[in-house]
Amino acid sequence: MGKPSKSALRNQNQMVLFVLQDVMNPSTLEKMHLMADGLSRNGVCVKVFRLCHTKKSRDEFIFQYGEHQRYQQDMGPMGTKYDGKYKLNRATNKLRLSGILFYKLFVEIIRQKVTAVIIPRDYLTIILPVLLLKSIFKFSVIANVMEYSPCQPSYSTSYDLRKSWELICKHSDKFIVISQFLKKKFVENGPALYVPALVNVDTSPKPKCQNVDFDIRYFSSCHSHNKQCKAYPILLYTCSAAYVDLLEFCLESLATIKSKKFIFIITGNYHSDEKYRLNYRIKQLGLKNKVYFTGFLEEVELMSLQKRSTALLIPLLDNPRHNARFPQKIMQYILLRKAIASTGIGEIKNIFTHNLNAFIDVTITARGYGEIISKILEDNDKVAAVANNAQCLISKEFNHIYWGRKLADFI
Repeated sequence: MGKPSKSALRNQNQMVLFVLQDVMNPSTLEKMHLMADGLSRNGVCVKVFRLCHTKKSRDEFIFQYGEHQRYQQDMGPMGTKYDGKYKLNRATNKLRLSGILFYKLFVEIIRQKVTAVIIPRDYLTIILPVLLLKSIFKFSVIANVMEYSPCQPSYSTSYDLRKSWELICKHSDKFIVISQFLKKKFVENGPALYVPALVNVDTSPKPKCQNVDFDIRYFSSCHSHNKQCKAYPILLYTCSAAYVDLLEFCLESLATIKSKKFIFIITGNYHSDEKYRLNYRIKQLGLKNKVYFTGFLEEVELMSLQKRSTALLIPLLDNPRHNARFPQKIMQYILLRKAIASTGIGEIKNIFTHNLNAFIDVTITARGYGEIISKILEDNDKVAAVANNAQCLISKEFNHIYWGRKLADFI
């Protein structure tokens, strides 16, 4: 065997910690785990700490990420999440969880020299103990930024979100950003590495996800149309309720082609008031028997639905919030050889090509996006070719091992 390269030897001397928690956005969790695996495959010693609130969330972590990982793991402290109305109780619980996390990290850092700690941008329970430890031990803090917080609707009302953003901007040594838009935003704050949405080219499903067929009975309002629903193309929307503006754009676009045969399925939990308002809007647009909410789906159910669907609708709008984003969930969907329908905004515009590896509307209008969806419904062969091209693109350009090498050099 030949001697290890200089970069491999250098990487072996690095110890990088990732700190996550169970209430994080699933896309953020997925990307941070892929970065951890990418670093470890490039010779960096990696350990992932998790902050879990309940035994159920810890079990979910273990099922999703706990087996056959190359990096070390610590399920971390487990506390009780308090969602009550008393602010003092909420603050006390957060301090308790931060204190436990501080102790766990402290023990790890004194045990071995840590090069860097990578943290999310928006959780004080993680940011505060990490920054306090940084002042003692002088390691680098690297913020993983996947959204532009000042443009989030809750920014003006959420103290935690505003304070988290202020702290990571002021005290992080480096930044990992998911878009060129964010890279420009952080140019004055410190070194920033662009790392796009990532993909693991090992697409083998988990055992629980095999031989599971999505059941149309999830839609209570669809019982009387069961056979009809199963025969129609499924258009899927999986963004969280935080992006209701995108859902409304999809609905308005679908209203322009409502004579077409399709089913539009919306996953995820929506507050009852929001759902009532959306259902009223759906009725106004003449889409009553074409649109269905599933509520929260387990991973096995969601994957089955993805396999059954025709295309993922994931538009972005022309504003700073969406220019800063690159939805990580696009990658998992493309890996299943499914087509995406989006708009020419931000990283989507920079990476994908219309009719080659995605269906892209450049007008950013309901009518224009509706025409894109209509073409998807009319040409199955073209959809299959585009989906296949997209899978080839992301396997080459967004492979997490390749980006792990870049991240190792950046750290």
